[in-house]
Amino acid sequence: MASAAKIAANRANAQKSTGPRTAAGKARARHNAYQHGLSIPATFEPGAADHLDHLIIELARFTDDELDDAVQDAAVLAAEAQLDLDRVRRAKVDLVNQATRFSRDKDCPVGERVALAFATHAKTLAAFDRYERRALSRRRRAMRILSQLGKARLQERLAERNRVGPPRPKQPPKNRNELFTWRTLALDLNSLLKPLARSGSGSYPLSTSTWKNNNGEFAQIQFRARLTDDEVVITAKGHVEGNEFGQEIAASRRRTKVGGVVWSSRCPETGKNVWLLYYCIPRGQRFRSRHALGLVYRSSTITQMDRYVERFRRSPPPRPKYMHHRTYERLITQLANQKLRSNAARLKCSPADLLKQAEANIAAERERKLQSHFG
Repeated sequence: MASAAKIAANRANAQKSTGPRTAAGKARARHNAYQHGLSIPATFEPGAADHLDHLIIELARFTDDELDDAVQDAAVLAAEAQLDLDRVRRAKVDLVNQATRFSRDKDCPVGERVALAFATHAKTLAAFDRYERRALSRRRRAMRILSQLGKARLQERLAERNRVGPPRPKQPPKNRNELFTWRTLALDLNSLLKPLARSGSGSYPLSTSTWKNNNGEFAQIQFRARLTDDEVVITAKGHVEGNEFGQEIAASRRRTKVGGVVWSSRCPETGKNVWLLYYCIPRGQRFRSRHALGLVYRSSTITQMDRYVERFRRSPPPRPKYMHHRTYERLITQLANQKLRSNAARLKCSPADLLKQAEANIAAERERKLQSHFG
């Protein structure tokens, strides 16, 4: 057992060797056990945050800017692994360069000095390889996840591109009463005489046609047909805007090669065979062909700007089942160009300037979303 004098001597000696006492000495001594610092994540280094954010944004763009949680996590892992990998490789280069620069054999060629530096620090470089392999493995795993997410995004886009819409519902028949600049009543002979397609000679009652406007009913005409062989005489009786109306219309039946029947009437004024007859409200009196009435289509009186607007109002439908992709994309592009021209005409600028402004807005919005998402 140590004596009291020995214990006192030990304590006195210990007071003389307690380590550095100045700030500079303590700062120097804190790195006595420091070797390379590669076991600490590179994100703890000063200035690494900006570089990390830049890498995350670039990796997110690798997956088509889809900023969901899975992409963000994989991008963060890949960026951190890349920072660790860069730091390990930079440490290896610095170690070899420093050993080559301060080599004792200054007269030797540079190649021999580099080989000597590798041989001298082989154990340390082997330790660096371990950290490098770990960083490579983490980066490879994260990039594999990003690649899978990118392929999933691509498959979704292709599925959307190849999406075939449901069968189109039959469009309602055009309102032929509103095709012209004048107010008209349209009489479709094929629709009116369809029940008589297989009938023989005789007298047959037909449907009663009623025309209405916002104020209510303004025309009601009852039709009756007298059929003989392939000719028919239609008797129309009723009222139009409170006035009594009556007219007889002669029509003929022609059988088609595929087994159908087509009805037409010869206009007494122009001599044209037509299957649509019109009653013009301002000009009145009787049903005639549009050529005899001199009707002007409403579509021929609208401006080019109105054409663009009307065409773009029709939303782009899904691709029909048997339509080529190239044809469908061409039609969608034409529709988008119609919108661009319409907006350019409304804003009184050229379509090229409007397109550049739209691309700039999209790029700015995408950059804003990336910055806000990753802080």
